[in-house]
Amino acid sequence: MGSRSHANLVGWLAVLVAVAASAGAALAGATLASPPEDLRAAPGTSEIAVGHDHFDDARDVQLSLAGAAPAQLFAPGAGTVTAFTCAQGATVSSGDTPLSLDGIPKLALATAAPLWRDLTPETRGEDVRALQDELNRLGFQLTSDGVMGKRTFAAAKSALARIGVTLQPGGVPAASFIWIPAATVAISSCDASIGAEVQKGAALAAFTSMSPKVTITDLPTDLLRGSRIVKAGNAHFPADPNGDVHVSDVAALGVHATSDSSDANAPIPAQLVLADPIAVSVVPPSAVYDLQGTDGCVASKGVPYRVHILGSQLGETLVEFVKALAPARVDVSPERHPSCR
Repeated sequence: MGSRSHANLVGWLAVLVAVAASAGAALAGATLASPPEDLRAAPGTSEIAVGHDHFDDARDVQLSLAGAAPAQLFAPGAGTVTAFTCAQGATVSSGDTPLSLDGIPKLALATAAPLWRDLTPETRGEDVRALQDELNRLGFQLTSDGVMGKRTFAAAKSALARIGVTLQPGGVPAASFIWIPAATVAISSCDASIGAEVQKGAALAAFTSMSPKVTITDLPTDLLRGSRIVKAGNAHFPADPNGDVHVSDVAALGVHATSDSSDANAPIPAQLVLADPIAVSVVPPSAVYDLQGTDGCVASKGVPYRVHILGSQLGETLVEFVKALAPARVDVSPERHPSCR
């Protein structure tokens, strides 16, 4: 009985020693895990240098192609063809006089649409505006207001006088002009000759197919101001604010304008970018506070600055400083948020 009690006591003592040893080892481990004061990590960085970059506001867009069917040159009135400058491969430009009917020269004009009626004083409409726009392109100085006023009449009279036609005071006859679909067009075939009797609207010549119209579908509405270009593959082309793209070589888009396949009508992926990227400042997202739309604040040593947010990428926020130069550094996470409004 006594020997069992002694054995139990020895056993309990062994357990206590083991526990004490284990506790000591744990305490030693805990002590060793704490580095000396001078080796402890420094507190988190509170400031960071402002970066600088250029931003082109790149947007992924799609282009659509609208093929241009061959256009024709139509007689503006009835009469005998007394002069006709026409040859396959030759060009006709707005301002030329390729045709005379009954000895009266006709002025070629590339208006937005054919002039379909005689224009009398104070006539109003888009056809008047189209005439004004084209006369301006040819060197006259008119206000494109769509009103057939005295200055517009004087400009039309002067343009016709250059080709030997005297305009009467009553207005501008539509038959004075031959409509062409572009500022310069090439002739593919001649369908009339000198001496022929023609009726109004008779086809006199055919033009070669013009370059197809290229436009941006679903043009973004939140673009930054500035001239834009479209990048497609290794080529780039100027783009108008309304989404029209001036493509000099359709083949550069990787499509064939004359193709009848469905692929020719498929959207073409491209990028719309600023022609001249703008200089921007780069700050961490956490530095921006008090956001209102695309405007916000940052602080540098507690001094607030107003910024306009242009975009973000890879954990960086691209901003423009409003009415102030960018500071050298900004507070990463401002403890207080001084207003910049």
